[in-house]
Amino acid sequence: MMKRGLFPAACGVAIAMLALVPAAEGAVWGVPYNVPAPSGSIERVSDLSTTSRIAIPDLIFTDASNVPVHLSRYKGSVVVVNFYSQNCGPCMKDLLYINRLQGNFPKEPLVVLAVDEDNVQPRTLLPFLRHQNLGFLRPFSDPSNISANALGVKGLPSSIVVDKAGKLVAAVQGNVVWDSPAVQTEIGRLLRE
Repeated sequence: MMKRGLFPAACGVAIAMLALVPAAEGAVWGVPYNVPAPSGSIERVSDLSTTSRIAIPDLIFTDASNVPVHLSRYKGSVVVVNFYSQNCGPCMKDLLYINRLQGNFPKEPLVVLAVDEDNVQPRTLLPFLRHQNLGFLRPFSDPSNISANALGVKGLPSSIVVDKAGKLVAAVQGNVVWDSPAVQTEIGRLLRE
């Protein structure tokens, strides 16, 4: 049990230690992500239009077998990519929502990619998802956070929605209730395009 006066002092030491960690080239000082990210907005997911969509780079993730997988592999499917950390409470909540989203569209061309940003061994991801009862999710990692950096991800959880043509539909920081009726209606509309 931590004594009352010790916690602020310990936090001050931890913050001071973060300032001593050299930043990677092009990065800002301190923690690479804001965890948790600000709360997500359902409007950012439900206010979708085909005219403002932009192509995104062909992101590369690593699957649980340590094999590189290109986002372009999923052209023809609607893709939800969720960036998370195993040490982030809001991320675990977001994973529950997107797990249910994937489960609610079992025969549709919807692919939900759970992308770990912890730089852990990819082989540990499947047991982690199983332990969390997230059986509909496919485990992926983002070695050295390259894909998240390419997208400008600033906080976790963060997600993107990509249409069947490989264009960015929405980018959301923070939690979204992915299995809510409003979001499922919009995902269904994207699946029918």
